[in-house]
Amino acid sequence: MITINHHFEALKEKYKEKIYANKKTPIEIINYMKNNFTLVEVDNSTGRYQSKLEMAKINCSNAEPYRNKIAVDDMDFLIYEIAKDERSSSYYQEHEKLFLTVNPISFIIETNTGYLYSNCNKLQLHMILFQGISQEDIDNNTGDLSLYLRLLDEMDS
Repeated sequence: MITINHHFEALKEKYKEKIYANKKTPIEIINYMKNNFTLVEVDNSTGRYQSKLEMAKINCSNAEPYRNKIAVDDMDFLIYEIAKDERSSSYYQEHEKLFLTVNPISFIIETNTGYLYSNCNKLQLHMILFQGISQEDIDNNTGDLSLYLRLLDEMDS
């Protein structure tokens, strides 16, 4: 029987050359996004902004490793939509397969914790891998390391 720990250890062995501390700051992630996509900041006076903000607050406050580490009132979210253009076309192609209507791709980051969210699975995966992992993740076999390894494996599949 293969256990979760056995699978985790197998992934650590398989990707040992890719396991190193390289965690990006929220500023580095935002700059990367701005350099690689046309970002449109969502107007915070709109209902669309408010609904995305409420969803992000709930997700961030309940997600491991952020749970109980920051008060909801102290969270600082930046909410963007990715313009549909040449640079985002592969993401929109995948995104549109999942929806009957054309929904803009969202990118949300909480600036204190680095919590990331996108409504596009491909972009979410890409951003978590770009964000990287910390030495603490490596030393303590955290959930972030486990997620990072699973996403590397998914990219290889």
